[in-house]
Amino acid sequence: YLKQDEWQDAQRELIQADELFSHFNDPVGWTWVLLSQGNLYSDQGDWSKAIQVYKKAIELYQGRQDRYGEAQVLVNLGAAYYAQANWAEATEAYRQSLDIFLEVGDGLSAAMSLGGLGDILTDLGKYDEAIECYEACREIFAEAQSIHGQISTLNNLGRVNDAAGNFEQAVTLYEQSLALAQQYGDLRSQAIALDNLGVSLNELKRWQLALQAHEQALSIYQALGDRPNMSASLNHIGIVSRNLGNFDQAVAALEEAIHIKQAIGDQRGLASVLVN
Repeated sequence: YLKQDEWQDAQRELIQADELFSHFNDPVGWTWVLLSQGNLYSDQGDWSKAIQVYKKAIELYQGRQDRYGEAQVLVNLGAAYYAQANWAEATEAYRQSLDIFLEVGDGLSAAMSLGGLGDILTDLGKYDEAIECYEACREIFAEAQSIHGQISTLNNLGRVNDAAGNFEQAVTLYEQSLALAQQYGDLRSQAIALDNLGVSLNELKRWQLALQAHEQALSIYQALGDRPNMSASLNHIGIVSRNLGNFDQAVAALEEAIHIKQAIGDQRGLASVLVN
């Protein structure tokens, strides 16, 4: 059901499994169900319910003295708090998970926690501290030869520089991320880097190059059937087309983005596109 995006059917089955595992006092099965429920709520953007479920899962892991499992859920909890812009709780969850991952010697998972902390610091405008987190991630991923981790971290470093107004440096980092993603055939990461690159190029008033980047990203998301990100790329295309003076193209792109936002029920994203 989850693979087919049939949320209500998936939730019904998970609730039944939750009741059975609870009845038979099976903490392993119950924890798995809780994680699945939390991830389902997260996918739907219902962060309050996701947080409630993740907290219950953490209690179960603590009861079993499973430190690693606890840390994994803490990362999910941090991401849910981050989505709510609850920086204090998100920071605490990521820091707790980081401490546990370092304690058990899992560097790659520690990098995930560091990345979460970097995201928070970026949004708080603490750019130097955010860069320190991301550079630490970069070292871990390079040592572990994690290509996806390196690609993601280059994007994050680009995002920090974007936020700090260092657009030329951001372009360089996004281009590095894009080249790595192309080398290893990672289409989704290519699209992410292209959209990010387009944003920086737009700030530098290199509008034709920005438009090309966003159109390439859109083409990839269309091939992947990723409608939420298709609408984001279309929104970017609308903004850049307007800057180029191509108002008909801008309106067409924004109207298509609006249609997708309405179809997927993204009210917050819809408001953003309507402003443009």
